[in-house]
Formats: sequence, C-alpha cells, structure tokens
Amino acid sequence: MPPLPSEPCCKHNDERLVTVRGRALSNYSEDYRRYCEAKMVLNMKPKDRNIYMGKVLDKRGKMAWNELTLEVNRGV
Repeated sequence: MPPLPSEPCCKHNDERLVTVRGRALSNYSEDYRRYCEAKMVLNMKPKDRNIYMGKVLDKRGKMAWNELTLEVNRGV
C-alpha cells in the first residue's frame, strides 16, 4: 500500500482514505481525529461545549485548545 497523504499513527489492517474538505486523509491520522473531535464539539449544546473545551485546556494544554478551537471555528 502506498503512503497516504496524511500519515497514520501506525499501521492498521482496516485503514482507509477519507475525504475531508477536499483532502484525502487516513482514518487513523491525527488530522482526521481532530476533524472528528471538532465535529463532536460542534454538535454539543453551548454549556456542554464550554465544559468540554475547558477540560481540553486543563488536560491537554493551550496548544491543543487552540488547534481544536481553530478546527471548530472552521465548521464541519
């Protein structure tokens, strides 16, 4: 199998390409994980979204919070 445009974290037998915003991504890539997380956050009620984003900031730090905020602001 040729290397994928967005590299996965490791090799998986069920890996597949997923198109997100015109880009082909591995369903195991970090880019796809971020997209899915942002999609989940966008579907939350505002109060739950604020709680979740606060936990991201506390547990994963400002950089992860910024990345997720950018992805959420892009919309799904």
